[in-house]
Amino acid sequence: MTIKSSGSSLSFTEISNEFGTPPNKNLGAYRVDTDIGSLSELALDSDIPQGDDPISFSDFYGKKLNIVVKCTGGNRATAPYGDNAVVVGGFKNKPSRNASAWQGGKKIFINVTGTYSSNDASESEFALKTGNSDVWPLGTDMVIDVSSDGQIVGRGGNGGNVSGGNGGNGSNGLRYLSGAVINNSGYISAGGGGGGGGADAEQNDWGDKNDAEGGGGGGGNGLPAGSGGSGGGSDGELTNGGNGRGGGSDSEAEGGDGGNGGSNGEDGGNASGGRNKKESNGSGGEGGKASEAY
Repeated sequence: MTIKSSGSSLSFTEISNEFGTPPNKNLGAYRVDTDIGSLSELALDSDIPQGDDPISFSDFYGKKLNIVVKCTGGNRATAPYGDNAVVVGGFKNKPSRNASAWQGGKKIFINVTGTYSSNDASESEFALKTGNSDVWPLGTDMVIDVSSDGQIVGRGGNGGNVSGGNGGNGSNGLRYLSGAVINNSGYISAGGGGGGGGADAEQNDWGDKNDAEGGGGGGGNGLPAGSGGSGGGSDGELTNGGNGRGGGSDSEAEGGDGGNGGSNGEDGGNASGGRNKKESNGSGGEGGKASEAY
């Protein structure tokens, strides 16, 4: 179980029940200083001495087993606990995720070193989920470390087509266990909303007919980014939305300008302007959620 935080003196058995038994039952072997994934100089748990620093039984009050879950990339994925889970120190095998094996609590590091994308995601889906409280037993402390190479990105919404099409909504980035601490050195983003498509326009004055096409909306940022709408809207990119195209002009008929796609998970822009329009300009789509707790 998580080692008691105070009270009577600790025994070696209490410590080894939590962290496993080192060779020769040597307390000094618990002075772990190890690298796992992109995490460096990990101790057995916070404030447990490392290297040649003095160590004593009292250093273990309130401590718990630390486990790193290596997340190297995927699409609409859940953090893997199988072979990707590494126990800090390596003195015992990783426990099963149930109340009995969890012994009152563990500390989990979700270490993201790869890219998590959102191909074919609906607007309610996430690029990466850590799992909720039904997956992680009571007493789980979680730290999410996104390395400089890590990316968790929702899908961008498509730009609205000409004739006043609305932009599509983006999907979401990270869904994580409530209470988790997030250390982000990489990129976590929702997909941006697609820009609205501009309305077509028509002016017919005693047989003098003028037609003008609206501009397509830009695609929202994301992975994958949204496509630009028909009528010249440009595709989005990883971090930036695409530009909407300006509406056409034919004398007194002026099509609406397509809206720009949302960047970094923001909403897409509404189409605007136009004169003698045949329909309403399209609305920009909504950006998703960069992160959300369960």
